Amino acid sequence: MEPISFVFADRATVPGWLGVDVQGEIIQHLLDVKPDRILLITDETVDSLHGDYFSALCNGKEGVLGETGQSNAASEMPEVETSWLKRCLGFSLPHTAFQDSSHMPMEPISFVFADRATVPGWLGVDVQDEILQHLLDVKPDRILLITDETVDSLHGDYFSALLNAKGDALGETGHSDAASEMPEVDKFILPCGDTCKSWANLTALMEWAFRVGATKRSLVVAFGGGALMNVTGLFASMLYR
Repeated sequence: MEPISFVFADRATVPGWLGVDVQGEIIQHLLDVKPDRILLITDETVDSLHGDYFSALCNGKEGVLGETGQSNAASEMPEVETSWLKRCLGFSLPHTAFQDSSHMPMEPISFVFADRATVPGWLGVDVQDEILQHLLDVKPDRILLITDETVDSLHGDYFSALLNAKGDALGETGHSDAASEMPEVDKFILPCGDTCKSWANLTALMEWAFRVGATKRSLVVAFGGGALMNVTGLFASMLYR
């Protein structure tokens, strides 16, 4: 694992780590805190797939107890209590709790990698207009919007304001300086989850980009979860190589 810091605008820097196949290191990080108890909260899907991820903590406690049922090492092992939350916190919060959230303007957050570049980001609630404005501020000639089937079925019209704005700017004449400044928006829909991470999909993305006329001024936008952002990031790095 390598360190990564989440730097909030005017608040504390929160440490984090990145790595692959680092189960042992994660568990050691938890033990280094020396807690008396670990409250492990997960959801049904994650538990069904990785329910034994932290079992080493429980097994470790039982292993050091031995036949006597008492050990100084065992006493230092924390108890592990698990709670299952339904997906999207549906068990504890009604869906309307998110829909009724008041607007919270975006604030900057920087992702600082150990010895590499700082990547800017933003956090906010109900910030669709601000997101669209951020995209327009880049002044791209074209937006390559990449999403997945689930996100598109739920939020397929999220970027429609860009399309509508270009249409409104054109008006009856079919030509306008304002319209010429609005980027074209092309959308590519990938399958959900890790299924999207394949050479076939990566190849399809590259062919699509050339087919729609992407240039060095075009902006790649990933609209979805982690797997989608992985393949989109690789696609963008290859496209702009």
